[in-house]
Amino acid sequence: FDKDIQKLYERAIDLSEIKLPNQKHFKDPEEALAAHLALAYMFYKEVDLNHSLIKKFWNNCNIKRHSHFVSFIGRLFISGDNYQADEHLRKEKWARRRLIELWDYVLEKYKDKDVVKKFAFWISTDKDIFDAKELVQKIKQTLEITQGFLEWEYGLVKSIVRLAQESPEDTLEIVKLYLLQGCIEGKQQLWRLDEEWIKAFEILYQNSQLKPEIEKLINILIERGGRIFSPLEDVIR
Repeated sequence: FDKDIQKLYERAIDLSEIKLPNQKHFKDPEEALAAHLALAYMFYKEVDLNHSLIKKFWNNCNIKRHSHFVSFIGRLFISGDNYQADEHLRKEKWARRRLIELWDYVLEKYKDKDVVKKFAFWISTDKDIFDAKELVQKIKQTLEITQGFLEWEYGLVKSIVRLAQESPEDTLEIVKLYLLQGCIEGKQQLWRLDEEWIKAFEILYQNSQLKPEIEKLINILIERGGRIFSPLEDVIR
């Protein structure tokens, strides 16, 4: 909150690239700038999306910094295991709201796919940070912008069963976006079909309203995706 310190951050934000050739760095200066501001955003109530530094940071078109801001928060507060961050979210309800506010803000105003796909680190039902129905909407909006691509699959895989249980219609759209549009049409690498995917398909197939659509989707995935999707045959037998 010191004005002189803020001027240093403003100067760093204005630089198209931070170059300090004669110094050794513990961390990439570009990523460090994003991390500092992300920590301020999450730990200080006064530093919200309307704070001058945060506004300047997001109005400065630097995809690398924006990407790290999003992924850093996701890895520290949501998909990671940091006691201080977890306690902060538990004690400060406003900090939880900050997460949704940022997710909404980026999806609405900064639709660059390279930035948005970093929200993969935000997908988790483990800590109950997000309501499942709220989370499923955010995942769907994220995948619509990225055309089915995510930086990291693990969070979606580990959440997909619960999402299928609590919000089947939206989860079906997520499955289409990720597996069909992202992995098959977009050539995103899928090494194997995890048990969680198969369980989610089983849950969705038990929904009488979704059953015809699930059967159609499974046939398409097997036809176009090949052997990796063959375990889904057992779902519709």
